[in-house]
Amino acid sequence: MRILLLSFLGFLPVLSNAGELREAGWLQSIRLEPHRVRVTAKLDTGAKSSAIHAIDVERFERGGVERVRFTLYRDHTEQQGPKLTYDLPIEGEVRIKRSPGKPPEERIKVKLAFCIDGELMDAEFSLDDRSNLNYPVLLGRSFLKDHFTVNSAETFVFRYECPL
Repeated sequence: MRILLLSFLGFLPVLSNAGELREAGWLQSIRLEPHRVRVTAKLDTGAKSSAIHAIDVERFERGGVERVRFTLYRDHTEQQGPKLTYDLPIEGEVRIKRSPGKPPEERIKVKLAFCIDGELMDAEFSLDDRSNLNYPVLLGRSFLKDHFTVNSAETFVFRYECPL
């Protein structure tokens, strides 16, 4: 009777997917494509969407498609050395809540490929100046819910292995 009730309420598919999620630490190494650069990502269940550090953000149109060009430093801790440039189609915009008394912020969203735990994946990222934050990439719930659970007591659970 309980399984029938769960199935009727629509919970059974959720229960069957839960076993497929991998447990990750709250910090994980990922490789950003296509530049193949290794960065540390913070897996944040408190954030709905994912974000990536972006500077020199420039919106433009090419072939009738809205695009954005942005850069980030190869080494986020330096904030000086070599830069990586991305030129991607704009996927949309996201409204980010800010601290009380500050208006929400609109940010551009892009789809970006990356490798984590040996698997090539992609997610939508909002572009943000994260230079004052410790980690250039934040993976939020919209991505995590389909792939990982987060163990807040662990870091770097997965060995850094990505296909060539």
